[in-house]
Amino acid sequence: MLVVFLCTIVASRELNLLKRVLANGINPNSKNYDHRPPLHVAASEGLYSMAKLLIEVGSYVFSKDRWGNTPLDDADIGGNKNMIKLLEVARTSQMSCPKLDRQNAKKQRRKFTVLPYHPWDPKEERRQGVVLWVPQTMEELINAAKEQLKHPAGSCILLSENGGKIIDINMISDDQMLFLATET
Repeated sequence: MLVVFLCTIVASRELNLLKRVLANGINPNSKNYDHRPPLHVAASEGLYSMAKLLIEVGSYVFSKDRWGNTPLDDADIGGNKNMIKLLEVARTSQMSCPKLDRQNAKKQRRKFTVLPYHPWDPKEERRQGVVLWVPQTMEELINAAKEQLKHPAGSCILLSENGGKIIDINMISDDQMLFLATET
């Protein structure tokens, strides 16, 4: 809820409130339901002073939202040349700072829950799932889930709560619930 509040502050253009909230240690890289941290909102709305403040307190310019866009992508769409320049300078600065990249990689690490049944099959016995960190590839993810859940050999897929097939590791959000199902 707090990250939604932080994004709302940015969208409302409340710079002084944003300063006060960030001064209390709120993580500027927290993401909302669309995986957008406040920097994405500032960049897409062309809010230069807010974006500058967020970058100064450690906002990560390489973060991607659920559609794979970075704040710079959002700024490009908006066409605000000052915003684009600010984000390009920040990107260069953050690329040359490996310590910052490692810190943000740890902060951005996502976990999810896998349950060993199909989300819509009422006949299947509901069994305990497992919480895993999101690995680098779908193959690693499925193999780890099969191993942890002691799933029988065979071809498996991951499904979202809505029954959609997960085909890309970047489609998984933090704390999402997924279902390991036998591929038919």
